[in-house]
Amino acid sequence: MDKSSIILDVQGFSKEGINPIPKEVLEEKIIKKQLNGQAGIYLLFNNDELVYIGSSGDLYNRVESGHNGWTRLKGKWNKFAYIKTATNKEAREIESILIHICKPKYNNDNGTLPTNEKLKRLIDDYRSFFNGEESENENEIILEKPIKTQINDFNKLDISKIPSEISNLLNKIEEKILSKNNISKVQTKAYISYKIDKKPFISIRPRNQSIKIWLNFKYGELEDKYNITRNVSHVGHLGVGQYEIKIEPNEQEKLQHLFELIDQAYDKFIGG
Repeated sequence: MDKSSIILDVQGFSKEGINPIPKEVLEEKIIKKQLNGQAGIYLLFNNDELVYIGSSGDLYNRVESGHNGWTRLKGKWNKFAYIKTATNKEAREIESILIHICKPKYNNDNGTLPTNEKLKRLIDDYRSFFNGEESENENEIILEKPIKTQINDFNKLDISKIPSEISNLLNKIEEKILSKNNISKVQTKAYISYKIDKKPFISIRPRNQSIKIWLNFKYGELEDKYNITRNVSHVGHLGVGQYEIKIEPNEQEKLQHLFELIDQAYDKFIGG
């Protein structure tokens, strides 16, 4: 790797703009592997609104642990993006530039624009990077293209790799869903979507030790008499809907309660 590179990797951005990552993917081991002990800048979002910019010598610890416990920001963000840098010093300098430009509402300072030539060139190179161009000046520091790592596919769903007990549980849940009329199944990159007349009805994301299910209703529209759901209306998540259920293979009673909720959701969905 070229030691002159300032930025090593960028996630949550594209040529079309910022596309922040749902907060819940911090649970994925690959995220910890990629960000643990890594210097960089993190950007916190409440849905599509940028609310805070910070820097750290350990991105994973700061985003996953630090901010979850900070009263000032707890519950005020549900998505994030990050920029990995070569050093903590450069992270702080770039953080200050971004704060000055973006002025997030929960940052207390106004940031500053760079005064040294290196960081002035960084701004030009950063713009060139997203325009798909490179500087013709061989003396300029060129922003390195983001490293292609597993992190790019952190949410990619591969059914063939899930454990057998999770696969068996998934089959039971799917059999229940497909027993209903007019259900179609579509596998997206991140989850399995079950639709009624092309409208998302249930989303399912198998994991290594559990399965997450999302019902496509606003929270409060269904009666959860067994208290098995979680309100994710203000939390970043992969599936469609505000009802989330997490279930493990040994939770047979919860599975029966889930089936009752699916029956209720289906009747309400087709009944309008």
